[in-house]
Amino acid sequence: MEKDKIQIQNLIIQGELEEAFREIKKIISYNKLSRIFENEVVVNLQRVIENERRNRMNIIENREYDVERNKLVDAALKVLKKIENKANDISLDLFLAGKKCVNKKEYDLALVFFSNSIESSNDFFEAYIERGAVKCLVKIPNYESAIQDFNKALEIRPNHFLALLNRGVAYFYINQIKKACEDWLEVRNQGYSYADKYLAEYHK
Repeated sequence: MEKDKIQIQNLIIQGELEEAFREIKKIISYNKLSRIFENEVVVNLQRVIENERRNRMNIIENREYDVERNKLVDAALKVLKKIENKANDISLDLFLAGKKCVNKKEYDLALVFFSNSIESSNDFFEAYIERGAVKCLVKIPNYESAIQDFNKALEIRPNHFLALLNRGVAYFYINQIKKACEDWLEVRNQGYSYADKYLAEYHK
């Protein structure tokens, strides 16, 4: 979402409003957001096209066109903010649904919810941590893929203790004990005791 936002803001700054509104519509469609947002975008897009045409035909003065254009820029940014907030709401709902599935030990379904949560908001680091943990709990664990999720979470939120703790466990199961202990030591250094039992047994 953040990359989309930057791209759209750049299009708006460059005056490419029609293209900006098209990109906003793509985000609405991809995130399955309310038709209200789409209608708002369509209305603004129609105004953009009409004002561009009127400006080229000298039906409206440049000053009047600039004022109208600034209104449309503001409208585009407001719609973008609404979409961003709505996408975050959807992502959180999916995340919480995944947590409920974990509590019921429905790990395959939890994996689906966490993946969809990440698709809705790809900087949701907690969802990467939870998905990584679930990948270690399914019938056929995928520890390497879990480590990738923990790495992504740490990329977004460096040195987060829960990502480090879980990555250490995943490293342990693929027999990379040294790396596991390095992660667990970092957890301890942050003042948490969660890794103490692992370190007591495996750290030499």
